[in-house]
Amino acid sequence: DIEVLGETFEPPEEQRTLGLFEARADDPRVVLELDPEAAWVVEVYPVEAVEAAEDGRLRVTLAVSARPWLERLLLRLGPRARVVEVTGDRKLAECAHEAAQRVLARY
Repeated sequence: DIEVLGETFEPPEEQRTLGLFEARADDPRVVLELDPEAAWVVEVYPVEAVEAAEDGRLRVTLAVSARPWLERLLLRLGPRARVVEVTGDRKLAECAHEAAQRVLARY
């Protein structure tokens, strides 16, 4: 059952956020070249630019707020992704290799 009440309320003045990632202007940017099997990245993560190549590969630009996030993404993608350009923190270019070395060292 539904009953209409005569009560009202004033909505809050502040907008609620959903906690989504919003890149800052000074966050580093990486350009990844993705194989067709890794195209899901553009549906899951906030990308700033997408360029499609004739062979089905994508070039995507992502803002990186934290190195561990990029490391996890690149480890997950494995050989289906390559870092082709880094703006801001040049050390991010080698983060996939360094993360893989740390993982292998545990075995």
